[in-house]
Amino acid sequence: MAKSKNTRSALLCSVLATVLCAAMLIGTTFAWFTDSVTSGKNKIAAGNLDVKLEYSKDGGESWNEVTADTNLFAEGALWEPGHTEYVQLRISNVGSLALKYDFALEVYGDAEGLTEEKAFTNAEGGTAYLSDYLVFNKAAADVDTSKRENLWIADEAAEKAAMGEKALSAFAQSEAKLAVGAQESFTLAVYMPTWVGNEANYRGAEAPEIYLGLDLFATQAVEESDSFDNQYDANAPYIPVTSSDASSLRDVLSASGTSAEVTVPETISGVSGTLDVTGDIILNMGDSMIYNITPAAGTPISVAEGGSLTIHAETLKGLNYTAGKLTVAGKDSSLTVNGGNYGNSGANGAEVMAEDGAVVTLNEGRFSSSGAGGSAVKATDGSTIYINGGSYSSSGAGSTVIFADGGTIIIDDCDSIIANGSRFGAANGGEVRISKTYSPSQPTSIASGIVSDGGDYWVVSAQ
Repeated sequence: MAKSKNTRSALLCSVLATVLCAAMLIGTTFAWFTDSVTSGKNKIAAGNLDVKLEYSKDGGESWNEVTADTNLFAEGALWEPGHTEYVQLRISNVGSLALKYDFALEVYGDAEGLTEEKAFTNAEGGTAYLSDYLVFNKAAADVDTSKRENLWIADEAAEKAAMGEKALSAFAQSEAKLAVGAQESFTLAVYMPTWVGNEANYRGAEAPEIYLGLDLFATQAVEESDSFDNQYDANAPYIPVTSSDASSLRDVLSASGTSAEVTVPETISGVSGTLDVTGDIILNMGDSMIYNITPAAGTPISVAEGGSLTIHAETLKGLNYTAGKLTVAGKDSSLTVNGGNYGNSGANGAEVMAEDGAVVTLNEGRFSSSGAGGSAVKATDGSTIYINGGSYSSSGAGSTVIFADGGTIIIDDCDSIIANGSRFGAANGGEVRISKTYSPSQPTSIASGIVSDGGDYWVVSAQ
């Protein structure tokens, strides 16, 4: 009601002002050139990035979208000289933003993409790999597929150059640009040349086999402009298009130099070994977990020299771990953790390990170690770990929760530090700096080192 009165008052004042101006102008002669421009209604619409990978096996008459479960070639096929398989592929920009994409063909030893191709013994008694005797030919989209010979490379020397790892590298595309509504189509042919002999003829009970994986990653291209230029998305991160299964997750994390934002919508099991990060990765886990056999033993993640990993995850209950041990190595490598549960059970190990000048920032999460002599957090070799929140614990005999073994650990805040052994320790020139805002009283439970007053911080340093 008050708003209505205010509105009527404002209108009344406006009318009175208009009448007054008109009265002042009575009896005055004036003329002006006049013109007017009224702005149209400016629509603001969000752009979207959407790339699609499709395949056709009937000459392009019908197309189906490629998914993690798509079999592009005949299952159970027995490869021998002359055997040829082909599929037509189409990459489409179905969003409203120009994009650039990376496309690669990979060879694996299993359907999940977790192992490398296995070697076999050939009829000549030598060791061989099946992929070394297959040609991977990228042909035109409209190639005549009525005869298999049309998909073969005519020159034997050129065929040899299109076999094995060399062909896979040549097949890959990097930062290919695709305008809005544009498409790129081509034909992928795989065959064993007729000149291949007993070097590809296996001996043994188990027939050699490989699995081919197609990886497509897309990001914004430098195309659209704002009021300044077209560079605002020059460094836009890549996002994976393939589903977040064990194979695609391992691929994108280990792709050297790749920037990617990866969302894991559901728990992934069967992830054996260690997940290696070499690019710039944002990993959105939510309440999902990554493990091999049991969620009580998460898959370790290692960030290599030059790599960067940021994890966003929800804190889980009980012995359910987002991932396993987190290791970061190298002065140009970094790790940031925003939530999640992480556990390590190895003796003398650490849940979070920073090495060789790496930088780690722990903002939130639960980090625990259950091995004898272990630590929840450990910094070595000039590395630095910043603790801004989270909970830390070690339950193994003779353990130290926060251990600066040649590195620096700075604690500004955290939820809890629970120790079966000691809470803090320093050795080999390392320091643990504990904010007096977090701990007004001098810290106790020191495994090694001495405590001194460093102004705003308590400093645990090596003796």
